[in-house]
Amino acid sequence: MAHVSDQQEQEPELWTVAQCAAFAGVEPPTWRAYVKRGQAPAPARRFGRTPVWDAAAVREWQENRPGQGRKRPQSTQDGA
Repeated sequence: MAHVSDQQEQEPELWTVAQCAAFAGVEPPTWRAYVKRGQAPAPARRFGRTPVWDAAAVREWQENRPGQGRKRPQSTQDGA
């Protein structure tokens, strides 16, 4: 029989505003605006007044981030 401690879930990695913004390539005020407008994940929890985000949720958001445009292969033609 397994011990309860063996079955406990690992705590998620939590990021601050600054860490989320750096990962997304934006400034912290821009990250806060994205969150306020619902364009980025909501905080996973708060420690006092400090919001923190689940790093996995931020990574997933970045992978599917709207507005990044479709990546197109470079044309091999020189336009001649």
